[in-house]
Order: sequence, then structure tokens, then C-alpha cells
Amino acid sequence: MKTTVQNGDVTIPIWRYGQGQQIIFFNGFRSTHAVWNRVRKNLAGKYEIITFDFRGHGQASKADDYSYEAFLSDADTVLNSVGANKPIIVAWSMGADIAVTYAAKHHGEIGGIVVVDGASPTLKPLYESIEDTRKELGKLSVKAINLLIRPTPHKNKLSTDDMVEIISKLDAHRSEMLDLLAEADCPITMIMALRPWSEKHPVTRRKNYVWKEGIERIYKAIPYISVQWINDSHRLPIKHPKEIAEVTEDFINYINNNNNVKTFASVDLTAK
Repeated sequence: MKTTVQNGDVTIPIWRYGQGQQIIFFNGFRSTHAVWNRVRKNLAGKYEIITFDFRGHGQASKADDYSYEAFLSDADTVLNSVGANKPIIVAWSMGADIAVTYAAKHHGEIGGIVVVDGASPTLKPLYESIEDTRKELGKLSVKAINLLIRPTPHKNKLSTDDMVEIISKLDAHRSEMLDLLAEADCPITMIMALRPWSEKHPVTRRKNYVWKEGIERIYKAIPYISVQWINDSHRLPIKHPKEIAEVTEDFINYINNNNNVKTFASVDLTAK
């Protein structure tokens, strides 16, 4: 069932499927609710599954404000609208950053978070300058992809300036991520890509190094957060929906059987 909710001037679409324990999916930057379709189908019939589109993405309306706080307010609006009762959040990329921040600032409201290749507490920015960011996002290949997806559920309404603003603010916010992960009062497990970006070019190799360096900080500072690896690129919801669904189910069963304790045992997904 599809409904909509207003967050100020922004219209946010929400889709709800099934009944049972709530699983709410948070999408990544330049992605929409459709990225979760195959994961959702692997979990069908057992839970109430909720998806939505952030502002400027998919069927959500455009916005004047694309700040980190604005995306966080979209999440808050959706959670309040659906009557969230300690849901499990499965969150990819930017959505994972938003989910962890939300849990850190709203104690007692989230049942657990499955992070999918996001929320890395990086020590350095992924993009070394705003000019580099603008150059990369202004490439003809990026513009061509946006044109190709415009008639599909994966479309977004973001200009190059919008995308630069979002990425720059995400990069800046990750300096706080280690503290936010520690402050979240719910169990967290992470499914990470071994090579989120291509290893063919120095710029993307550097991104991979910075991303993994951030995850290594979690091992040392917050050992009760489990980290599981898949030997693939950043697009895990599309390429590995079955593995994400399986980890999510195991995570939910663990929480339900262990009174929400924070520790969740890791499994090795690198061969999958």
C-alpha cells in the first residue's frame, strides 16, 4: 500500500507490505525505494516491510534544502507517520549514515540497524575537494545515467549543485560517525563491500583505502559492532539481496532471543 506524508513542503511517498515486526529500509544517495525490491522479496511474508523515498529522489518531491539535517528530518517524519515501534532499519550508503545518526539521537526508538556499506567513520574526506566532487558529478557519464533512469523508479531530481552539496555535507558529517555509532543504544551489524569503488584508478583506490580505514576504527573502538564483508562493489542491495536478507533475518532472531543485547556474531560473507 502506498501513502504519502508531508515534511514541510516536501512530499514523501511510503510503501508498506505485509504484517509483523517492522523493517524500514533507508536508501542511499541517488537511489530510491526500488533498490530494495529484491531484498524485500526475500523477506516477504514474515514482516511488515516499509520503504520510502528521501527528498529529491524517486517519487518524493524536490526540495530547497538538501542538508544532512533535512534528510534526517525526512527519516523522522516517516518513522512517526508509520507508528514505528522499535523497528529494524536496513540502511545503505547515505541511508546508513542517517540511520545511525537517528538512533544516536533518539534513544529507545530503534530496535537495531543493519548497515549496508555505509556509516564508515572516515578520518579523511572521500572527495579531496569540492572542485573534484563537482568535476566527477558533472561528467557526461553521470548525466547520461540520470537521463537513462529518468523514466524509471530509480530516477532522482538532483542537479549537479544539489549532489555536490549532499556529498560535501556527508563527507563532513562522517568525522562524527565513530561517536554516533558508540552513542546508538541499539544493536548494529554492518555488511561492507571489500572494494566499493574500482581499483583501476588512483582516485578510487584512495577512496577504498579511506573507507576501509574508517571501518578499522570500529574494530578497535566499538568491538561489539560486527562487521561482515562481501567481495564486491558498493551496489550490494542490487547484487547481493539474498545475503542481505539472510543477515537481516539472523540479526532479528538474535535480537529477539537475546533481549536486545548489542553484540551480534559476525559471519564470513567474503566468498558469496
